[in-house]
Amino acid sequence: MKESDISNILATAGIFSGLSPESYLPIIREARQVHVGKGECLLDPLSENDSLFILLSGELLVCLDPAPESSVAQIRPGECAGELSIIDDRPPSAYVIGAVPSELIALNRRTLSALVKRLPLIAVNLLPILSDRIRQNNACLRKSLEEQRRFQNKAETDALTKLHNRAWLNEIFPRQLDLGERTGQPVSVGFVDIDHFKKVNDTHGHSVGDLALAHVATCVCRGLRASDMCARYGGEEFAFMLPATDLTQARVIAEQVRRMVAGTPLDLREGETLPLTISIGIGEQKPGETLDALLKRADAALYTAKKEGRNCVRVATS
Repeated sequence: MKESDISNILATAGIFSGLSPESYLPIIREARQVHVGKGECLLDPLSENDSLFILLSGELLVCLDPAPESSVAQIRPGECAGELSIIDDRPPSAYVIGAVPSELIALNRRTLSALVKRLPLIAVNLLPILSDRIRQNNACLRKSLEEQRRFQNKAETDALTKLHNRAWLNEIFPRQLDLGERTGQPVSVGFVDIDHFKKVNDTHGHSVGDLALAHVATCVCRGLRASDMCARYGGEEFAFMLPATDLTQARVIAEQVRRMVAGTPLDLREGETLPLTISIGIGEQKPGETLDALLKRADAALYTAKKEGRNCVRVATS
């Protein structure tokens, strides 16, 4: 590339902002020019780097891995690459890959040091460049955290009912039990089972069965308080946890949930409705009782509710 073209591009470079070309070109002439092909890696976190690169033509991609598809930022003519590893003397923090065939000037540490000593404004100009890099890194971290939360939410959510799933229950419910024991507050749980659910599937089909599951999940949540927690345990079973709630209060809330389901039939096509009921077993945590043990007692109470006619609430024995 001609020196006049290089001079014109460098005049737009942020690192030389406020400087006349005559002040830095004599040293720049000593710098080597580098060609990077499309898909070729200029910088990578596994290799040392001793140069600051200024892009003269083409385009570079800043990537999280060696694949161009993972790019998180672009570097365009006049912009820099490699400045972080020059400053902290550590490998680059990301991959820099050619998006298209690109030409660059490489200022090694000695050349850059000579420039900064002669022109201290270069060091000042590096500050906003570094600030942009930090902002880009923070944006990447924020995006990564958002994606992690999104994937975690998917992993912890039952797709059909939109409730939390059993994996979430197994992680969160024990924490709540531990909190209750440490603060001396009672904690109760409830096991819910849809009555005659197999008959719903056999009579109306599995698509209506799915609607019934989602409908009951909605009704159960409406019957609970904002501080209560609910999850789909599996099949047609649900479990809920009632923080700071003793067995007497839990029975009142469970009855409210039961009435909510019984009083809200599922709307089907053409005005047809499907009445649904649930059976509930509830239990209050005993001192030192694990989640598994507490759920087993609530499940035994649920079995009693089923045996005694369904559409009722029964309390676990000690």
